[in-house]
Amino acid sequence: MALQRFMPREGTALSSSGPATSCPWSGKYPTVVEFLSTSLWPDGAKRETGTITLLCDSGLAKAALNDRDANVSAFLSAESWTALFKALEEGLAGGRLEWRAKKEYGPRRK
Repeated sequence: MALQRFMPREGTALSSSGPATSCPWSGKYPTVVEFLSTSLWPDGAKRETGTITLLCDSGLAKAALNDRDANVSAFLSAESWTALFKALEEGLAGGRLEWRAKKEYGPRRK
């Protein structure tokens, strides 16, 4: 299933920036690769590529997804890296991630 857009627009095929679409991961985790590398929406509108930050904490593999185009983030954890990447792919492809609006941070109060 293709990457899901928050505000759908009609158009043509997605465009990708960079070599990520030809890597071995693109066959196993196509929606993750698409999330990270697609720079155009089907209608030709520009899309900011997503980011994923990986970390290990308390024995869990964790990921923070940042959809810079929609200004939202989602967080996942799993007991292994394999399980984490499977959850990332399924969550992005199935639209089952719990996206949260990013908080705007201003100057700190004293």
